[in-house]
Amino acid sequence: MMVNMGSLPKTTKSGVGEIDNDLCQPSTSMGPPSPDCKRKTEVKKIMESLRSKLQKMTSTKLTDFLRDKFETLEKDKKKIVGVFGKTGAGKSSLINTILGETKLLPSGNQGACTSVMIQVEANMTNDKYIAEIEFITVQEWEDELSSIFMARTCELGDDEDMDDSNDDEDEDIITAFYGNVGRGKNLEELMDKRCFSNIPEFRSALKKCFLCDTAEELSENICCFTRSDTQNDEPQYWPLVKCITVKVPNSNDLLEHVVLVDLPGNGDCNKSRDEMWKKSVGDCSAVWIVSDISRATSEKECWEILNSTVSLFGNGGECQSLSFICTKTDVIQMNQKDSHTRILTRNKTTKKKVRDKFQKQKEVKKHFSGVKDFFKVFTVSSKEYRMRKHLEKEETDSKELCQILEKKLKDNLKSIGDSMDESWEVFDRCLSQGVQQSEDSHEELINKRISPRGKKHGGYHQLVKSLCKHDGIYKPKRKKNRGKKINLNESLASCMRSSIDEEFKYFFPNDKWGPIREQIENFTLEATSLIRDHPIWSLHLRFLETEERELKAELICELRKKKKEIYFTLTKSIMDSMHSCYKRASLHTGKDSLKRMKDEIHQHVNNVNIFRKAKDDMLVRLTELKNFIVMQLQSKLERSIEISLKTSDSLFLPDDVTEDYNKIKKLMDCSSTVPFTSMLDPQPTTTAFQSMSGNGKKHVQITAPIDPDPLNLQPALLDSESNDLRGSECLVPTDAGTELNQLSDVAFVKKNRNALIQRVKMVDAIADYLLLHDMIQDEKYEKISKGSTNQEQMRILIGAVQAGGRMSTSAFCVALRKHELRLVEDL
Repeated sequence: MMVNMGSLPKTTKSGVGEIDNDLCQPSTSMGPPSPDCKRKTEVKKIMESLRSKLQKMTSTKLTDFLRDKFETLEKDKKKIVGVFGKTGAGKSSLINTILGETKLLPSGNQGACTSVMIQVEANMTNDKYIAEIEFITVQEWEDELSSIFMARTCELGDDEDMDDSNDDEDEDIITAFYGNVGRGKNLEELMDKRCFSNIPEFRSALKKCFLCDTAEELSENICCFTRSDTQNDEPQYWPLVKCITVKVPNSNDLLEHVVLVDLPGNGDCNKSRDEMWKKSVGDCSAVWIVSDISRATSEKECWEILNSTVSLFGNGGECQSLSFICTKTDVIQMNQKDSHTRILTRNKTTKKKVRDKFQKQKEVKKHFSGVKDFFKVFTVSSKEYRMRKHLEKEETDSKELCQILEKKLKDNLKSIGDSMDESWEVFDRCLSQGVQQSEDSHEELINKRISPRGKKHGGYHQLVKSLCKHDGIYKPKRKKNRGKKINLNESLASCMRSSIDEEFKYFFPNDKWGPIREQIENFTLEATSLIRDHPIWSLHLRFLETEERELKAELICELRKKKKEIYFTLTKSIMDSMHSCYKRASLHTGKDSLKRMKDEIHQHVNNVNIFRKAKDDMLVRLTELKNFIVMQLQSKLERSIEISLKTSDSLFLPDDVTEDYNKIKKLMDCSSTVPFTSMLDPQPTTTAFQSMSGNGKKHVQITAPIDPDPLNLQPALLDSESNDLRGSECLVPTDAGTELNQLSDVAFVKKNRNALIQRVKMVDAIADYLLLHDMIQDEKYEKISKGSTNQEQMRILIGAVQAGGRMSTSAFCVALRKHELRLVEDL
């Protein structure tokens, strides 16, 4: 698969003729670890040394606090990119190409397809290719086999759409693992421990791990665990696999901050696999739908995947961009002379057709209406491309300072609580309308799913039976019918869901700040504003502000997580309320059992207030969210005030901590990613290890990252301007980043001042970043906002940045790389 990367050689040979530099890129490999990676590794070693020293120290409030802080620092905060696509569309090849690996994920075998979820992330500890294979439980496998045997004995219906009986795919699951001899065995024989002698980890509930020297070796080892191969007589273990995690060594900054997830179709009939699949989809920051360019608009499966999963990554998730990626653009039948022109023409035409088709997807669009540039289309091919405090104690005004801060904390907590109560009232009003609509139309909603027009009752019997056995959910097992999944709980919740969709998108948007996040961001003790009147406490107050920023960043991450839980409360509540009804209905057998099952469902909905309960459950979740935010702010900031202003003189850290700090500073000063001073110096925006002296003792201020993405590394995998895939590119480091460090940030801004004023478009975003990190004052921000043109705004902004000195300029350059990377590269 080829990926357009921008500046390329003039021509490159291909199997279809000569394709110019708009279409292909010569091979590059990921190569040895970069100097930055080595420095980061060294920093991690030093941090581990610091941890060891802290562990040996006597337990005190300060040392306990610092140990907790180390645990927080170690948590990875990675973006997740979910990749969907039909078998043969080129998902695995696309991921391989982006990673610069030709043979990492198995791909390209005739008749084979990826059957399990594969997570690809960085191996940051050594130079091995690692695969960790997690299995389903023995009990889950036995239950799955029992279900297959039970299906064999079910009554055969006469509805053509029924596929629960005589299901060839069920038999494929058995023969995949057991071979043809498995067809004649009973359940007890299939569960005999001797059948699993080649994979003892399965019965022991352990992960199976492979450590390999090359990607090709790893691919060969895991192939039988990842793929369903209809032309292979060898044993295949994929039916027992829950998930596979692949770790790639010497990876570029892409995998250090991003996880790529190869996701099979529409979930799985196995419960644990399906739950993991749903969670992964909900956690995706970006979703890619991959399709062969020749079938991008005509093929139904990729569009069915989009429609069936959008609620999981849309309002029910945290997706901020959706990309439709058309692969195999160089596969075209024509003479050598015309190939280039034809390929470009087809790319352009296909992009327009895909965009037009997306405009017709009303159910998908309502999750993202009003979100600018959310949907993008890319044309790629890989055939021609193979990448590239201790604190001073001063009692004279400590008590007064604590009282001021505690009063501000109390007032702010009341303000944020009152504001969130207002959002609760909005949802209460909308949900009440949804309850009324649901009560008025529930019979129609139920009949649409269990008594659809045109369906013969005899043949539909098994479908309703299966739906009741599985808590209101019917999942066809044949791939051709996967788009016909039925979820009665979703249908019953649909009116209530529609009543809140617009408000939910307003309060919990994926792409920008909503009112609740804004309340968190605006919450502040204004600690640094007290420095002028209390200068001897300056480091302590900066520490408090840093703690506040870090806490707010954590709460914003939690907000994304809890938002997803809140969105699916309605469906989950209805399923819980219907559980006993489904169980009773599934027990009906014999004559007229279909009618009795349907009557059971209708009577239960008529007699039990499932819709009012669903409303109450969602409102409870919203109340819990408010209480969580308020309690986290109260408890953690009270603790920070105590640590910073009420800690006794006896709590000093060892002198050699300063030595470790100096080592880290020296390493980070040499880094080509982000200047050390903008990350670690004791400024309001920083993580700090600052030594100071007083009374002959060494003191160290240790605070933590304040940004949910501490290195400001956002995945820039998709180049929206050129509308082509940019393989393994992150905002830093880049060639432009290296040049910036050679010139220094100050020299870069000075040299390119006029060009930046004329060409920067994302002025508001850059100003927001600088305001958030206290690099410009509110008054200057207001002045920038009032500028009549981008040029006028940038002239004011650069003037403020240059006046602020090196720290402000470095922060400006970080924001510039974040929002105007292409411009930085050009300059």
